[in-house]
Amino acid sequence: MVPMVTSAETNCREQQPRAAQDRHQRFIDSKRLVLLSSLDGKLPANADRPSVLDFIERVLTEWEEQFRHDEIAGPDPRERTFWYALYQLEELVEAPGSDIDPDEPFLMKNLVEVRKLLRNQQPLPLQRFMATRPDGR
Repeated sequence: MVPMVTSAETNCREQQPRAAQDRHQRFIDSKRLVLLSSLDGKLPANADRPSVLDFIERVLTEWEEQFRHDEIAGPDPRERTFWYALYQLEELVEAPGSDIDPDEPFLMKNLVEVRKLLRNQQPLPLQRFMATRPDGR
């Protein structure tokens, strides 16, 4: 015997991915604002506020905890802008020691460009840059 699926059950199933997508968009929007503040140098360092690297690690951890099992659509080019900016900033702040990283001018140039894209919620130009979500989706 084939179980019947009611329209209420169908609507519930359709709304679950939509609800996950909405949560995901709110997550990206809220983290985008903090990331922009960090890129603008407007996050004062104090005991109550994490370092830039702590912020990045927290974003990656929260993403994994909140969305790894959700069915959400693939990232659009604007979301890829967010991830690219986050990863580029991580690359810049992770450089150990006082020696100048030979890639630092390249990273800084990319961050200046991607900061403008992020601020204006513009898509990441995929012909020049590539970024995925932490889980590779």
